[in-house]
Amino acid sequence: EACARKVRSILLEAPPRPAGAPAKLMLCAPKGLKNEHAACGFEAPAKVTVVGSWLLRTGLKRGAEMDLAVQLPDALITTKDLANGRYLAKRCAYLEQCAEVLREAGYQVTSTPFQRDARRPVLDVADDEGGAVRVLAAWAAPAKARVLLAPSRNNVRAADGACVQPTPAYNAALLGDASLERHLQLLHGACSEDSSIVDAAVLLKAWLRAEDQLSRDDGPSGFLASMVAYHCASSVKPPDRIDAALSLFRDSLKFLAANEWSASQVTLRGASSADVAWPLPS
Repeated sequence: EACARKVRSILLEAPPRPAGAPAKLMLCAPKGLKNEHAACGFEAPAKVTVVGSWLLRTGLKRGAEMDLAVQLPDALITTKDLANGRYLAKRCAYLEQCAEVLREAGYQVTSTPFQRDARRPVLDVADDEGGAVRVLAAWAAPAKARVLLAPSRNNVRAADGACVQPTPAYNAALLGDASLERHLQLLHGACSEDSSIVDAAVLLKAWLRAEDQLSRDDGPSGFLASMVAYHCASSVKPPDRIDAALSLFRDSLKFLAANEWSASQVTLRGASSADVAWPLPS
């Protein structure tokens, strides 16, 4: 926690820096489409907030490191950046700037894929006293951007510039960065009202890890496990008894087994009417 406070303070108080080397990403785009490049100068993030399972107590490791979401400056991302990976390239360039700021402050910083997605790296930050945090990138998506990133929209153009099939996985990757804080608020409120969601989420993560599902490229993430537990709890209220968490865990397993993710969509209950109806990620 002390490490997280220091990292937050350093990033928010860091002076502006000139643009660094361009970021080059290998994107999920048709062959013949050039990789997007981006170079951006550093400005202090719009805000730095705690996200992830640390506050929820749904992590599998005791004393797990804290996740900090660094919100990109509002002027950095435009609507045009949503297409063809330009946002992803700017995201990568900005995180590299954050990494340099932290290295100059004496921290050890390495970059790793976020939820097995190499297009969305995160920073693993450690100090000399044993403290560690993860730094994730976030951005404030306006209403227009959320519409453009709906599941039925295409945001990866063909090599000739034509719009072809929808790109829901690509769109979800961008929206995921814009929803980190909102997801925490959603799950924190649900877990505060029903503690069985916390225990069921931990059980579900432990089961998925034992079955080697969390390490698969096409497997679910720990975040998805928590969302499934929340979804099942809001769909069918578990019995008010000592084994409520176990009952919810079983419901979550049945839910995962009963849905054909590649062919059907499941929309979370309790979603805001202002948001585009988004399915659980496959």
